[in-house]
Amino acid sequence: MDRRVARTTGRIKKVFGELIQEKAFADITVKMICDAADVERKTFYLHFKDKYDLLDAILKEHFEAFRENVRQIPDAKPIDFYREALVMLGRHREFFKRVYNGQASALIRKRIQYYVLQRLQLEYGTDVDPAIQHFIAAGIGGVFESYINGEIEGSDEQIAADMAWMVVQAKKYLKKNSNK
Repeated sequence: MDRRVARTTGRIKKVFGELIQEKAFADITVKMICDAADVERKTFYLHFKDKYDLLDAILKEHFEAFRENVRQIPDAKPIDFYREALVMLGRHREFFKRVYNGQASALIRKRIQYYVLQRLQLEYGTDVDPAIQHFIAAGIGGVFESYINGEIEGSDEQIAADMAWMVVQAKKYLKKNSNK
């Protein structure tokens, strides 16, 4: 990526992160972002379709960094995946809380479900009914959302252990009932 492009998109993303700390997602406009980042609207639209596309790009960056952290763990287990996810969500809690509780909640739920589904396919393989995988992914996404909103208490380690245990129980259930 060209350094100028990286610098411009980086500045836009940084400004958006600052604005979301002050305002609800619904109240943030492209004009506000451009003014604060000192870029023309046409420059913004050269890189992003709209503020949702910008948010999605930021979410992808967060989740790709998270996935890279998990890849760095030798012989990573499911608990490592959930713990690292909780660490990443906790590190950016206010950002994620504002996104989850705002106009873009469907976007973040979809992005989280995408990454959880990828992880479940590693654990289960591709022979498990997609409806079941989506059901489990939605539940895990719900735990993440509750964690971000402070509705679940406990250490990241304990919550991750509970999540891993639930997924193992689901896997056992699937094995037991796959022949029926």
